[in-house]
Amino acid sequence: MDDAPLQAYHITWVTHNSRISPRMIENEAVIHRLRIRKGINPLVEPTWLDERLEVEISECIAEIVKEYKLRIIAYNICGDHVHIILICSETDRAKIVGILKGKSTFLMKKRKQVTDELHLWAQKYSWTLIESDDQLSNTINYISNNRQKHELPDNIGLNLQRDAIIGDSLNWFLCNKGLEPLAVGTSRER
Repeated sequence: MDDAPLQAYHITWVTHNSRISPRMIENEAVIHRLRIRKGINPLVEPTWLDERLEVEISECIAEIVKEYKLRIIAYNICGDHVHIILICSETDRAKIVGILKGKSTFLMKKRKQVTDELHLWAQKYSWTLIESDDQLSNTINYISNNRQKHELPDNIGLNLQRDAIIGDSLNWFLCNKGLEPLAVGTSRER
């Protein structure tokens, strides 16, 4: 990745067909015809991740984070969407999100031995630059409590994977801001 200044970004992406955008509505007929031409079912159900799939996808994301040495300081997955706080340069942001989405789909296809196309994630993602310590704290809390917001049960397996994804990134980030790292065994995001 490049040497540009690092910034904190709140990144969100959704599962395939779980949210309808104006672009999707506008292009629905075209998409329908293209899918029929390709011999693919024109009606694709939204992708919903049950607790087991949330854990498996989080395992894949943990592998990617480790392989690419990514800095993620908050993470949650909630059935039809993912939240992260990613520390990277502005120029690397889109590339990293593409790697996370693309490679997690590839790894899930491999795990599940899927030979057909697998649409796990929607094409787009959203991001917000985190510009203050208050905004950072609020965003970490928002991500940490997102399962409760959506009335989803606690997922113990997900909690273990969250720690693998965040790893030492949060302490690295705190030290780089001149703050005290968390003590060993301190809960990061629960």
